[in-house]
Amino acid sequence: MASLILIIGIVLLVLSLMTRHSFILGTMSLACICYYFYLQPAGNWQTMGLFAVGMLLLLAEIFLPAFGIVGIIGIIISGWGLSISTGSLATGIVDLSMGLLIAVIVFYLLLRLGYRLPVSQHMILQRSITASGSEFAKQDLEKYLHQEAVTTTPLRPTGKAVFKNDDIMEVVSEYEVIQTDEEIIVTKIKNNQLLVRRK
Repeated sequence: MASLILIIGIVLLVLSLMTRHSFILGTMSLACICYYFYLQPAGNWQTMGLFAVGMLLLLAEIFLPAFGIVGIIGIIISGWGLSISTGSLATGIVDLSMGLLIAVIVFYLLLRLGYRLPVSQHMILQRSITASGSEFAKQDLEKYLHQEAVTTTPLRPTGKAVFKNDDIMEVVSEYEVIQTDEEIIVTKIKNNQLLVRRK
Protein backbone atom coordinates (compact mmCIF):
# COMPACT_ATOMS: atom_id res chain seq x y z
CA MET A 1 0.00 0.00 0.00
CA ALA A 2 2.79 2.41 0.90
CA SER A 3 4.46 1.88 -2.48
CA LEU A 4 1.18 2.70 -4.25
CA ILE A 5 0.84 5.93 -2.26
CA LEU A 6 4.35 6.99 -3.29
CA ILE A 7 3.60 6.21 -6.95
CA ILE A 8 0.40 8.26 -6.78
CA GLY A 9 2.33 11.12 -5.18
CA ILE A 10 4.99 11.13 -7.91
CA VAL A 11 2.37 10.91 -10.68
CA LEU A 12 0.43 13.81 -9.14
CA LEU A 13 3.67 15.79 -9.10
CA VAL A 14 4.11 15.22 -12.84
CA LEU A 15 0.49 16.23 -13.47
CA SER A 16 0.94 19.38 -11.37
CA LEU A 17 3.93 20.39 -13.50
CA MET A 18 2.17 19.91 -16.82
CA THR A 19 -1.40 21.08 -16.25
CA ARG A 20 -3.11 24.24 -15.06
CA HIS A 21 -4.18 22.60 -11.80
CA SER A 22 -0.68 22.86 -10.34
CA PHE A 23 -1.66 24.05 -6.87
CA ILE A 24 -4.34 21.43 -6.21
CA LEU A 25 -2.36 18.54 -7.70
CA GLY A 26 0.85 19.73 -6.06
CA THR A 27 -0.84 19.81 -2.66
CA MET A 28 -2.26 16.32 -3.19
CA SER A 29 1.18 15.09 -4.27
CA LEU A 30 2.80 16.52 -1.14
CA ALA A 31 0.11 14.92 1.05
CA CYS A 32 0.67 11.50 -0.54
CA ILE A 33 4.45 11.70 -0.18
CA CYS A 34 4.20 12.84 3.45
CA TYR A 35 1.79 9.98 4.20
CA TYR A 36 4.18 7.50 2.57
CA PHE A 37 7.00 8.56 4.89
CA TYR A 38 4.60 8.52 7.85
CA LEU A 39 3.91 4.84 7.15
CA GLN A 40 7.58 3.89 7.07
CA PRO A 41 9.35 2.56 10.18
CA ALA A 42 12.14 5.15 10.00
CA GLY A 43 10.25 7.83 8.12
CA ASN A 44 10.88 11.36 9.40
CA TRP A 45 11.50 14.89 8.18
CA GLN A 46 15.16 14.14 7.49
CA THR A 47 14.48 11.22 5.16
CA MET A 48 11.66 13.12 3.48
CA GLY A 49 14.04 16.05 3.05
CA LEU A 50 16.56 13.80 1.29
CA PHE A 51 13.83 12.56 -1.03
CA ALA A 52 12.69 16.12 -1.75
CA VAL A 53 16.24 17.30 -2.52
CA GLY A 54 16.64 14.38 -4.90
CA MET A 55 13.37 15.20 -6.67
CA LEU A 56 14.38 18.85 -6.99
CA LEU A 57 17.67 17.83 -8.60
CA LEU A 58 15.78 15.54 -10.97
CA LEU A 59 13.50 18.43 -11.95
CA ALA A 60 16.53 20.67 -12.37
CA GLU A 61 17.87 18.15 -14.89
CA ILE A 62 14.65 18.49 -16.89
CA PHE A 63 14.70 22.28 -16.92
CA LEU A 64 18.47 22.76 -17.13
CA PRO A 65 19.96 19.71 -18.89
CA ALA A 66 23.39 18.81 -17.48
CA PHE A 67 24.14 15.64 -19.45
CA GLY A 68 22.27 13.55 -16.89
CA ILE A 69 24.71 14.18 -14.04
CA VAL A 70 22.32 16.23 -11.90
CA GLY A 71 19.48 13.79 -12.56
CA ILE A 72 21.58 10.78 -11.56
CA ILE A 73 22.65 12.52 -8.35
CA GLY A 74 19.00 13.35 -7.68
CA ILE A 75 17.93 9.72 -8.14
CA ILE A 76 20.71 8.53 -5.81
CA ILE A 77 19.75 11.01 -3.08
CA SER A 78 16.04 10.19 -3.39
CA GLY A 79 16.80 6.48 -3.26
CA TRP A 80 18.98 7.05 -0.22
CA GLY A 81 16.17 8.83 1.59
CA LEU A 82 13.68 6.07 0.72
CA SER A 83 16.09 3.33 1.75
CA ILE A 84 16.69 4.89 5.16
CA SER A 85 12.98 5.45 5.76
CA THR A 86 11.98 1.90 4.76
CA GLY A 87 14.94 0.31 6.49
CA SER A 88 15.72 -1.67 3.35
CA LEU A 89 17.88 -0.70 0.39
CA ALA A 90 15.98 -3.07 -1.90
CA THR A 91 12.57 -1.69 -0.88
CA GLY A 92 13.73 1.88 -1.36
CA ILE A 93 15.12 1.16 -4.82
CA VAL A 94 12.00 -0.76 -5.90
CA ASP A 95 9.62 1.96 -4.66
CA LEU A 96 11.60 4.70 -6.38
CA SER A 97 12.01 2.72 -9.61
CA MET A 98 8.30 1.96 -9.85
CA GLY A 99 7.38 5.57 -9.12
CA LEU A 100 9.78 6.98 -11.70
CA LEU A 101 8.82 4.42 -14.35
CA ILE A 102 5.12 5.18 -14.08
CA ALA A 103 5.87 8.93 -13.91
CA VAL A 104 7.85 8.68 -17.17
CA ILE A 105 4.94 6.86 -18.82
CA VAL A 106 2.47 9.51 -17.65
CA PHE A 107 4.86 12.26 -18.78
CA TYR A 108 5.13 10.68 -22.24
CA LEU A 109 1.35 10.30 -22.56
CA LEU A 110 0.80 13.93 -21.58
CA LEU A 111 3.34 15.03 -24.19
CA ARG A 112 1.51 12.98 -26.80
CA LEU A 113 -1.72 14.71 -25.81
CA GLY A 114 -0.12 18.09 -26.36
CA TYR A 115 0.70 19.12 -22.80
CA ARG A 116 4.02 20.83 -22.14
CA LEU A 117 6.08 21.86 -19.14
CA PRO A 118 5.43 25.50 -18.13
CA VAL A 119 9.06 26.45 -18.76
CA SER A 120 9.05 25.07 -22.28
CA GLN A 121 5.71 26.79 -22.93
CA HIS A 122 7.15 30.05 -21.65
CA MET A 123 10.23 29.75 -23.85
CA ILE A 124 8.13 28.98 -26.90
CA LEU A 125 5.58 31.69 -26.32
CA GLN A 126 8.06 34.44 -25.50
CA ARG A 127 9.26 34.50 -29.07
CA SER A 128 7.28 36.57 -31.53
CA ILE A 129 4.30 34.69 -32.86
CA THR A 130 4.73 33.95 -36.54
CA ALA A 131 2.35 33.79 -39.45
CA SER A 132 3.25 33.05 -43.06
CA GLY A 133 6.89 32.90 -42.03
CA SER A 134 7.01 36.53 -40.78
CA GLU A 135 7.58 37.72 -37.21
CA PHE A 136 4.97 39.95 -35.64
CA ALA A 137 5.67 42.63 -33.09
CA LYS A 138 3.01 43.31 -30.49
CA GLN A 139 1.58 46.24 -32.44
CA ASP A 140 1.10 43.93 -35.43
CA LEU A 141 -0.93 41.58 -33.27
CA GLU A 142 -3.34 44.30 -32.18
CA LYS A 143 -5.46 43.70 -35.28
CA TYR A 144 -6.34 40.24 -33.92
CA LEU A 145 -7.68 41.57 -30.63
CA HIS A 146 -11.37 40.66 -30.22
CA GLN A 147 -11.27 38.84 -33.55
CA GLU A 148 -12.87 35.44 -34.00
CA ALA A 149 -11.11 32.37 -35.32
CA VAL A 150 -11.46 28.60 -35.60
CA THR A 151 -8.95 26.23 -34.01
CA THR A 152 -7.01 24.00 -36.38
CA THR A 153 -5.32 22.07 -33.58
CA PRO A 154 -6.30 21.38 -29.95
CA LEU A 155 -5.28 24.15 -27.52
CA ARG A 156 -3.57 22.49 -24.51
CA PRO A 157 -3.14 25.37 -23.86
CA THR A 158 -1.12 26.25 -26.99
CA GLY A 159 -2.21 25.51 -30.54
CA LYS A 160 -3.09 27.10 -33.84
CA ALA A 161 -6.17 28.81 -35.22
CA VAL A 162 -7.19 30.27 -38.56
CA PHE A 163 -8.65 33.78 -38.73
CA LYS A 164 -11.11 35.18 -41.26
CA ASN A 165 -8.28 36.63 -43.33
CA ASP A 166 -6.83 33.09 -43.57
CA ASP A 167 -3.93 33.90 -41.25
CA ILE A 168 -2.94 30.84 -39.22
CA MET A 169 -1.65 31.99 -35.85
CA GLU A 170 -0.34 30.40 -32.68
CA VAL A 171 -2.82 31.05 -29.86
CA VAL A 172 -3.09 30.23 -26.16
CA SER A 173 -6.20 29.16 -24.30
CA GLU A 174 -6.62 31.12 -21.08
CA TYR A 175 -8.64 28.71 -18.98
CA GLU A 176 -9.29 25.32 -20.58
CA VAL A 177 -8.42 22.77 -23.22
CA ILE A 178 -10.16 23.66 -26.49
CA GLN A 179 -10.56 21.05 -29.18
CA THR A 180 -10.06 21.33 -32.95
CA ASP A 181 -12.68 23.11 -35.10
CA GLU A 182 -14.07 25.19 -32.24
CA GLU A 183 -14.84 28.89 -32.52
CA ILE A 184 -12.70 31.12 -30.33
CA ILE A 185 -12.19 34.83 -29.73
CA VAL A 186 -9.01 36.72 -28.86
CA THR A 187 -9.44 38.34 -25.46
CA LYS A 188 -6.02 39.92 -24.89
CA ILE A 189 -2.42 40.12 -26.04
CA LYS A 190 0.28 39.36 -23.50
CA ASN A 191 4.01 38.79 -24.08
CA ASN A 192 3.38 38.46 -27.81
CA GLN A 193 0.76 35.79 -27.15
CA LEU A 194 -2.78 35.81 -28.48
CA LEU A 195 -4.83 34.72 -25.46
CA VAL A 196 -8.18 33.23 -26.43
CA ARG A 197 -11.29 31.67 -24.97
CA ARG A 198 -14.12 29.61 -26.40
CA LYS A 199 -16.68 31.84 -28.14
